[in-house]
Amino acid sequence: MQKFLFTILLVFLMVYPVFSDELKWEPDRFGVATSEKDSQATIFDIKTNSAVKSVKTGKVPHPLAFTPDGKKLYIANRGECTLTVVDMMRFEAVKTIKLNWKPSCVAVSHNGKLLAVTAKEESEVAIIDTATDEIVKSIPILRTDNEENESRQKPLHGMTMTHPIWTDDDMFLYVNIVPKSMIIKLDGRNFDLVSTIQTPSPIHMMYEHDNRLYALAQGKRMMNRPPGVVIYDIKTDKKVAYTTIPLQEGEPPLGHHACFAGDIMYYANMGNDSAPWGSTVALLDIKLMKVIKTLEGPTGAGHPLLSPDGKYVFVSGHGDNRIFVIDTKTQEITKKIRLGEKKGVGHGCFFSPDGKRYYIVSNADNAVYVIDAEKLETIAKIPTGEFPNDMSLNFMDSYK
Repeated sequence: MQKFLFTILLVFLMVYPVFSDELKWEPDRFGVATSEKDSQATIFDIKTNSAVKSVKTGKVPHPLAFTPDGKKLYIANRGECTLTVVDMMRFEAVKTIKLNWKPSCVAVSHNGKLLAVTAKEESEVAIIDTATDEIVKSIPILRTDNEENESRQKPLHGMTMTHPIWTDDDMFLYVNIVPKSMIIKLDGRNFDLVSTIQTPSPIHMMYEHDNRLYALAQGKRMMNRPPGVVIYDIKTDKKVAYTTIPLQEGEPPLGHHACFAGDIMYYANMGNDSAPWGSTVALLDIKLMKVIKTLEGPTGAGHPLLSPDGKYVFVSGHGDNRIFVIDTKTQEITKKIRLGEKKGVGHGCFFSPDGKRYYIVSNADNAVYVIDAEKLETIAKIPTGEFPNDMSLNFMDSYK
């Protein structure tokens, strides 16, 4: 009898591990890291810095996007034509959305009603109703029969399209086509084509800032084009300014992500998807549209992130095992924080809401590292699945 009761209790704990009072869902408490090599996502608690549960996904899960209320999560499975939908209230995968192509990146609209999904190897966007998790529209982007073969060629950075972004008012949706070095502006209500914008080189990431679109041009090594930043007026699509990013001699161009600290944009040049990497972090004055300084950042500099108090910019490097911390007042590197022994950092990072801790995903160590943002030292290591390459805490992480 005791053995029977023990078995029942064990089964109960396995099936209902997250329904205790301590692990009750609340906004901005549970991060999620996607592991590409074992098709799972690890949910972890930033209050205790511990893993809570693993959720099965499709093949090669990578980008992820929360709804604004944090109750639902979408994971793009780049190794197959699906998205995984996670109910964060229950910490369970509740649906698989089938697509006609492998997804690249995802972003939820600011009103939380729609999800935009870009294609990895095609030039197409899917729009999903977040209330029903059904596809409401598929939008081929400037693709004709004659261009079908071109759209299937492997582009720079291995993607045909990368990050979609909605404007703050959801009036417009911007996507890009990497092989064509082009930005596509869609009406956020009916998804009609509004305009096409030719760029100096392929765009990886875009940001809305002060009613302007900041597009990060990757650069093209074979054409001797440096990375840069192009600014467009969102209302008129007029190019406001274009500034190139100076690199070290012999450094390959591949601009990746950026962040804003007042009037200064911190721009990271990753260089490649693997060695030889880039390492330049450029400080661009967006009022003067002039690079005022360059710093040698981590190997494979990828994701700068401003601390909530505005004191520091933390920069991760995809070919490194250190986080470089830049003091925004002196604009100098003030600390290099060591993670594990192995070099390799993924694409996900965030600060805790109170700004006291910084989280970074390490694909080399199969872990999320936690850094004390005041003492500037590593304080915890949270285990994940194999090769975690992206991570998110809330809705805005898709726009960083």
